[in-house]
Amino acid sequence: MTAQEIDFPFASQVFLIRRTRELKGEKSEETVCGITSRNPERARPHELLRHNREHWGIENKLHHTRDTTYNEDRSRIRKAKGARSLASLKNLAIGLYALEVFKPPGGRRETVPKMNRRVARNPQIAVNFCITPCSKRLL
Repeated sequence: MTAQEIDFPFASQVFLIRRTRELKGEKSEETVCGITSRNPERARPHELLRHNREHWGIENKLHHTRDTTYNEDRSRIRKAKGARSLASLKNLAIGLYALEVFKPPGGRRETVPKMNRRVARNPQIAVNFCITPCSKRLL
């Protein structure tokens, strides 16, 4: 299939990746379709596969955390500005967790929900974050 056949003005190449996995005796098949604006001579199969893996790496790291920790799929917020604001705050919390900003001194890294509960119990931690000059330690 060429870019003209799919009537997409910026498409240079269409690709299909099929992957079969076996986990605990059960086989599963996954098919991914994609469109790229890269020149077909320059976008080789291994580069397209790398690009696809990078995309799903982001999906697995950030969105999975948002879905499981914040139960985002069941959110009832429908106004665009409210949903975007809430998503930004959730991303901020996940990013601060990844940077270990709210890690207790001498303590070990806790999960995102534990960090959220600790900051909710002691809002001064969040206030300190807002008023403290850039540093790795807030507690």
